[in-house]
Amino acid sequence: MTFLKAVDTCLLDKFFVFRGRASRSEFWYFMLFQSMLQMACAVWLGHGSIYSIFLAAILAVPTVTAAVRRLHDIDRPGWWLLLLHVLPAGAAMAGACIGMFIYGTREAVIIDTGFGFIAGYIVMMVRFFCRPGTEGENSFGPDPEA
Repeated sequence: MTFLKAVDTCLLDKFFVFRGRASRSEFWYFMLFQSMLQMACAVWLGHGSIYSIFLAAILAVPTVTAAVRRLHDIDRPGWWLLLLHVLPAGAAMAGACIGMFIYGTREAVIIDTGFGFIAGYIVMMVRFFCRPGTEGENSFGPDPEA
């Protein structure tokens, strides 16, 4: 799937669609598009402006639906998207405990908590969204690349 086709699919064709599957190219091209759009909006209009917040709110819907369809492509239910937020939070708490034990200062705990969350989130993103989808039909529908 091309960049423009992925954007068209996520924004126009499947804005509210949780059913079906999304290929890796559809998901990652759309993530690239929405990231570039949000960065451009933040640069031109100011980070935290009402327009940036509005854009983020609008793009949240197709981002979540694309992520759910991507999970369907690897034969996982959309509810697993919650794991992407719960497990990194556990990694962040582990980072906080380690930081408190090693450094004993609140500032170190905050830094270790942030690094724990980011590291956990990256691991989960790679684990779920970068792996190839199941070949052929799975329990969520036909192969999007067929």
